[in-house]
Formats: sequence, structure tokens, C-alpha cells
Amino acid sequence: MFELGALVDGAVDLKSLLHPLLAQLAQATGETIHLAVLQGAEIVYLDKFDSPLPVAAYSRIGGRAPAYCVASGKAMLAALNLDADALQSLLGLPNGLLDSHTPNTLTTVDALHIDLQRTRTRGWAENREEWRLGVCGLGAPIFNARGEVVAAVGMSVPSIRFARAQARLLADQLSVCARESSLALGFTEASLTAVNPARVATRSVRVSNPA
Repeated sequence: MFELGALVDGAVDLKSLLHPLLAQLAQATGETIHLAVLQGAEIVYLDKFDSPLPVAAYSRIGGRAPAYCVASGKAMLAALNLDADALQSLLGLPNGLLDSHTPNTLTTVDALHIDLQRTRTRGWAENREEWRLGVCGLGAPIFNARGEVVAAVGMSVPSIRFARAQARLLADQLSVCARESSLALGFTEASLTAVNPARVATRSVRVSNPA
């Protein structure tokens, strides 16, 4: 509980503020939806909505995953807009090699850096069985009033429901939710010109009833 309560930005209760928006996305898509924050080289799940469908992706509030191979993590890493050396330092990789979790995991910083550039261009990240076989995902960054990326909304989808056309439709819905979440935190377009939007806020945020 203490760890979850010390992750992002002091005055804003992310979970309670964004919970209704994530609920709307979960109802509209029928897929598993997450709210995640970045802590070092990992993401931590603050909130989630389970899919009601018979085949669904599993995760838990308070659970962790490597940021480089899940979509919500890649969305936040992309928003940081780091060069390859800074990315390697953030992930704590002295040799530039990433642990492989499936045959699809990106295993070098250079490959990850290219993927993050693509993510920034389109505005959302994609995970095609890079963390768990049979599970794909989408993620989009959430910004606060200062233009800092403070969280990401993520969606986990079984690979059997992740054909290209369906993935793009889900990505569009996810992007709308992420933008509405940013607006709920006071984000405006002016935020991007006032400060560097890539900074991650490191002050604490209150997390209401994370279990």
C-alpha cells in the first residue's frame, strides 16, 4: 500500500479521478483495462477492469511488469523521449541487452528505441505477445497539467482477438480515453509548450483502496 501510494504526483488521486473513464473504456471494448504508472524500469498496476469475455488476459492491482515489453510501459517510455543511451541507463542495462520473456520480446535497446519512436509518432504503444504468449496489448500515455507523463491507460487482449483491423479500432478507443484522462488531470495543449512533456512526475500520489 505504501509503495502504491508513493508513485506519482502529490495532490492528485489518480485512481479515483480516472476510474470512471477507464470504466467507460472497459464497457465499450469488453477487454481488460489497466491504469499503470512507471517506477524505474517497471510498471505497477494501480487499477484494472477485468474482461467479462470467456477468454481474457489476467493481471492484478499492485502487480508489476517490465516496462519495455508491455504496452502501457512502452507508452510511458516513449513519452519520455529519451535517446538510446539514456534509455539504457533508465532500464539499468550495462550491456544494452533486455531479458527475453517470449520469442517476440525486443531484446536490444536499439530495437526498443526504434519501437518507441514509432509509438510517439502514432500516439499509442503495441505489445504483440512480448510479455506473455497469447496476450497482446495497447497503451497510451496520460499527462498532467504540467505536461508530465504520470500514468498510462493499457488494454490487454488475447491474441485471438488482436487482428490488425481490430487492434487499430481498439487503439482509437484507447487513445480517446487517454486524452480524456489527461484533460481530467488539467492537461492542455499549452502544457506541451510550457514544459518538457517527457518528464515523469516523481512526487507521491494518493491511491484510494488499490485492492
